[in-house]
Amino acid sequence: TRTRARTPLASMNSPAAWARSVAAVGLSYSVGDGLCQALERRHRDEPRPWDRRRTAEFASVGLCVMGPWSHGFELALERLVPGTAARQVAGKVAVRVAVAPVTNHRGLGVAR
Repeated sequence: TRTRARTPLASMNSPAAWARSVAAVGLSYSVGDGLCQALERRHRDEPRPWDRRRTAEFASVGLCVMGPWSHGFELALERLVPGTAARQVAGKVAVRVAVAPVTNHRGLGVAR
């Protein structure tokens, strides 16, 4: 018997996929803040110590706000524009580009 290939939507629609997605966003927010603080220290006359609270705030926003929103957005986008052919991928990229300013403003507005 032939097995059906899993669609991107099916592989995204599980608790494990949600957890990976949220963790990846939270981690990227934390690492991004750490890198920004490292750059800030390099360009100051009097370097400040690492601001752990600031990194925790960014991690919280990534884990609690932007991670879940991002995963839900990707699920909705996959339902709206299903498929992996070039035309569907281009459509998904166009929607992401159009929504990015609102998404980034939302996440950064919560963080600071």
